[in-house]
Amino acid sequence: MHLHKEIASIVGPTYCNGQTLVEQVAYSLSDKIYSYGTEEQELDVSVQAWVKGEQKSASGSMPSFSRMQTRSGAASMILGNIFARDAKLITKSSPATILATSSSLIAMKPVLDQLSLLYSSATPLVAHVSSLDLSPITSNYVSDYTRALAISREGGYAVISSTSAHEVQHMALFATIVSSELPTIHAYDGVRLAREDTRVVDVLDQNALRQAYTAVLQNQASIAKKADTTERVAKLLHNMNTELGTEYGLFEYFGAKNASTVFVVFGSPEAAIAKLVAQQLAAAGESVGVVNVRVYRPFAEEVFLSVLPQSTTRVAVLGQVYDSDDVLDSSATSILYSDVLGALAMSDEWASKRPTVIDVKYTREMQWRASTMATAMKLLTTQNEIDITSLEGNC
Repeated sequence: MHLHKEIASIVGPTYCNGQTLVEQVAYSLSDKIYSYGTEEQELDVSVQAWVKGEQKSASGSMPSFSRMQTRSGAASMILGNIFARDAKLITKSSPATILATSSSLIAMKPVLDQLSLLYSSATPLVAHVSSLDLSPITSNYVSDYTRALAISREGGYAVISSTSAHEVQHMALFATIVSSELPTIHAYDGVRLAREDTRVVDVLDQNALRQAYTAVLQNQASIAKKADTTERVAKLLHNMNTELGTEYGLFEYFGAKNASTVFVVFGSPEAAIAKLVAQQLAAAGESVGVVNVRVYRPFAEEVFLSVLPQSTTRVAVLGQVYDSDDVLDSSATSILYSDVLGALAMSDEWASKRPTVIDVKYTREMQWRASTMATAMKLLTTQNEIDITSLEGNC
């Protein structure tokens, strides 16, 4: 791991991992940072170094930093720290940031639920969640998105996904911006994206982050007050794209223009591999495409349906579940499948087309590779059910 001891050194083309960029955004834009993880999980290595060196945030102040134990009740101190006694202070406060792993969300859930219920009286809160948990089956770390999605569905948190180290800084920024509207979780792969060093181009420095953050929030005033949360989040993403010159979408489609089979994915490894494979198969004449779910909550049903090709007859949802029992249980569905099925069923247009919707469940231990993804895509163009574990062993 390449440690940037000076936060000012993170700019332009640079060599680092995704976690460093997440910490840079948190340190630059937050006035309070809480870390819930072990030393081994390396959630706050850079933050600790910057605090020790008394380095400033983008606003010129020193963020407060608290390292908490990952146990039930430890997160309760957040409640007293982010609720403003004076409602006028809420709009003036910098967001508070939580650095956490998927595994720590269990202990934090009671506090996160309370924050969601009382959010109108709280300073903005964003949780950058490294989707990292220790598998009891393999005794290795795995990427776990199930807990973030579950908390979102139950507690009303926005969930935003990064698919690569090259976009994790932008999504960390966007999640911080969205926290001005509702509590937000930024989920990203904790196994490789967060830990493996890579060369990232066009990295924003502290000043650029602050300028983008401020500009987008200033433009927020132009959003109609009667607009619902989904519309407001979509407008915030549009404003950020305008500011940065990017083209992120709530849902992003890749593959054949007239695909008959479309795969819906959420999660860093899955989305990155699925996008690559779908584009390769489409170039070879296969009628397949992929929808990457960038913003899972709020789930913009109309936007999701708008990116589906009109030629779609089969929708295969790659949905992560906790363990093999969930895979084998025919009554249990993945969280993502429920939203996709609901969006299609509630649309008069798509309900009349009656596309086949398939729940392709896989466990957290699943290691997606290009060969595995390609085989699954080819099989699911004609089959309604496949054994993902057998594909993993044969590819």
